[in-house]
Amino acid sequence: MTLTRLQGWSLQADALTNTDRNKMTNDPPPTTITTTTNIISIQECHTEIVSGHSRSLDLASPREWLEYWEDHYHCSGCYTVLRCDYNLLAGRKFPKTIAAAAAAGSAAATNWRIWGRNFHLQRLRESYLCLLQEDIHIVNQEHSLEEWKQSANKLIDTLLSQAEAELSNRYLESEHQDLPPDSIIVFMVTLLWQPAQQIKMGDVGSIKQQQQQQQQQQSPVETLAKGHICSSLSVQSTNQYPKPMRAALALPSGKSSKLGGWPNRIDFHPTAKLSSWCRQRRPLEEALKLPNIDEVILLKESQGESSEKVETFEMLEGLTTNLFFVFPGRILRTAPGKTVLQGYARHLVLKHAEKCGLIVDASKAVTLEDLKECQEVFATSSIRIIVPVKELLFPVYQKDQDDTPVELQSLWSSSSCSEPESRPYWQRLLDSIMVS
Repeated sequence: MTLTRLQGWSLQADALTNTDRNKMTNDPPPTTITTTTNIISIQECHTEIVSGHSRSLDLASPREWLEYWEDHYHCSGCYTVLRCDYNLLAGRKFPKTIAAAAAAGSAAATNWRIWGRNFHLQRLRESYLCLLQEDIHIVNQEHSLEEWKQSANKLIDTLLSQAEAELSNRYLESEHQDLPPDSIIVFMVTLLWQPAQQIKMGDVGSIKQQQQQQQQQQSPVETLAKGHICSSLSVQSTNQYPKPMRAALALPSGKSSKLGGWPNRIDFHPTAKLSSWCRQRRPLEEALKLPNIDEVILLKESQGESSEKVETFEMLEGLTTNLFFVFPGRILRTAPGKTVLQGYARHLVLKHAEKCGLIVDASKAVTLEDLKECQEVFATSSIRIIVPVKELLFPVYQKDQDDTPVELQSLWSSSSCSEPESRPYWQRLLDSIMVS
């Protein structure tokens, strides 16, 4: 039996501290769940809001939700994205558990697989410290961050409990009877930590000025903690393999061999997940994410040992993915951790590689010339885990024109590689990860 795909669903929430609680007016948020240390304020995501750049934003989209809050506070924040799998049959088996968990504002552990919760919270903390140290010597910040880590956990549990309640309203018990035991619905949970600016939209001021004032007062930076959850609500199987994708390389136009014109992450805390990247990467998407292109690959110039001339380009990561390459001798190569965002799915691949017969080499990034020997390419992300890449393409520009490519041509294709003797390594890795 196949369930009809339902209309998608989304929700946002704020963690309000005791200080915030005292500031609240007589008009409370639409829905609040009170805990010992904070209040979780829950709101529906408006379908469309005009941003500070006069562009309409759909707050049901996690990416546009992050852009909205950056516009609202005039500063970047740090975020992380968790995949959360809801087991439909477990939900039917434990209805009382769901009701009790929703009433308490927490997720029922028997119904959910939350991928890498501790990993994501630790990276969120590290990213936030990277952001703050640009402008301020952190005073008493460790204690404050620990409090916000607790708030982040409460945000996760509250959002998942609301998701359970939504599913119980949408699905009838009879619809579950013919589902296979591995039937799940995937939810995407986004957590955002952002420095709070004490200025209104349009006022002159900066986050740096506020941080300098707080440094002089020997007080920690005030932090806003927000959460967002969304799902297509489509039922899927954990045994389904993803469709292969095509990716474009962010090569410069013929007017320049330099990459300076394209946005990149490597020049500013590449290991930190900053919300500003959601906006900064738009020029790359508009120029290179053409029809049937699923990802854009960020590059780094590679000079020769005795020359400053750019000889080739190194492939670092995708706009929202990490990259892996399989070479003869069962060698699995990926860019060094200090040059890319170290995603959770990347962490899982490195953890399971040896078990799947691979030898990891993360000492240096793969160059365009290295692709001649490459046997497999795949990308990883927190939501899709592993996605095979079937083709890498490079842009062809019209002579003496701007950086808008005329077409994309193939540089590497899986179809040109010899057929593997057994299953491809990306499948072995995915199978190993899903059952772990």
